[in-house]
Amino acid sequence: MNHPFLPRRAALALCIALAAGTLSPSIAHASGAAEAVSFQPNNPWTQEIGSVSRNDYSREYSVSIGAGKTLQINLVTRNPNVYFQVRTANDSTPLVDTEKTGATTWSTQVAADTTYTVRVFIDPDVAQRGEVAKYALQIGQYGPKDMQPAMPAAPASPPSPSSSSASGSP
Repeated sequence: MNHPFLPRRAALALCIALAAGTLSPSIAHASGAAEAVSFQPNNPWTQEIGSVSRNDYSREYSVSIGAGKTLQINLVTRNPNVYFQVRTANDSTPLVDTEKTGATTWSTQVAADTTYTVRVFIDPDVAQRGEVAKYALQIGQYGPKDMQPAMPAAPASPPSPSSSSASGSP
């Protein structure tokens, strides 16, 4: 026998499961796509400002780095429970997981053009209800030419004759 309320009950059960956090976090948060990171011309650094919480516990950023460059990631936050992971597009195993290492900075030499995904997250089991953890994710891509010393300042022009003082007259 077909019961007209069965679909409503299934939807209600799904909502309750999501609210209670009984579903896998990857299923509950699967809708978020990585935000593409871009760099301003002649600037090897960019910064992403964001926040994570118990209910919205991760953000992902996608960054493409050219061969021969160094990728550097710095995470600045006041919350000691905010971490980051870095993965390549082809690998599910993180190159770094700062929840395990405790680091707030990481870098790697890039041998071939590579797209990386940087995931900033807070452990939802540790986060307090209503807590919002703010962060700044600094991403650098630089190579040897970006490390050139600054150009020296233009030489000072010689003093004008009217500004020199004479100790006596001829």
